[in-house]
Amino acid sequence: MSSTSDPPPARASDSPWFWLLLFAVVGLAALLVIGPKHVRRQQRLVRMQHARENVAAGKRGTEVQPAAEPAEDEVSTLPLMAFFGLLLVVASAGLLAARWRRGTGPTIPEKHPP
Repeated sequence: MSSTSDPPPARASDSPWFWLLLFAVVGLAALLVIGPKHVRRQQRLVRMQHARENVAAGKRGTEVQPAAEPAEDEVSTLPLMAFFGLLLVVASAGLLAARWRRGTGPTIPEKHPP
């Protein structure tokens, strides 16, 4: 028996990179699930705001503009998706780098001669 024992390998959940990665994955999943409903709601709110502005303009006696459909770039989840995607890439790279530094990362199998 050897008197020195190797420390147990660190778990992935001990790393802050793992939790950042998990946060990014859950954030992207939530955006994919709720995104279309959120966009429809925001478009409705923009339409209501335009209607309020037109009513206020009509009371002031100024020319009322016809209601237009809100532009897609007014309401979009793309910036949030880009943020979570970037976070996912950075956290994955950080987790892999941390595991390779400890020597527990993916290794290339050695080929043994027959």
